[in-house]
Amino acid sequence: MSEVVSLYEEEGAFIRLRWDEVLGVWVMHLDCTTWSKSEFKRYMKIFKMVLSDLKAKGINEVYGLCEDMKAVKFNKMFGATVVKHMCLMDDGSYQILMRMET
Repeated sequence: MSEVVSLYEEEGAFIRLRWDEVLGVWVMHLDCTTWSKSEFKRYMKIFKMVLSDLKAKGINEVYGLCEDMKAVKFNKMFGATVVKHMCLMDDGSYQILMRMET
């Protein structure tokens, strides 16, 4: 597994990126602990800037792995779509693969 790069970080929220050699794609992980309509709007502005920076660096799409439908819903709010594949993880569990264009 490649090194994880922090693209944005603040107390209670982060956006990280890593190259997944098995999948051959960039995998993004984002999370936040404070949630409200105003915080979502603020996160979206930050997220759009991060995606713009990635596109400028030649990264045109990123993927994410979701453990459950709550995570799928969260990722869809940021513009990700479900890819019709499940990924078998090292621990034997399956995760839902999602894709987003930058």
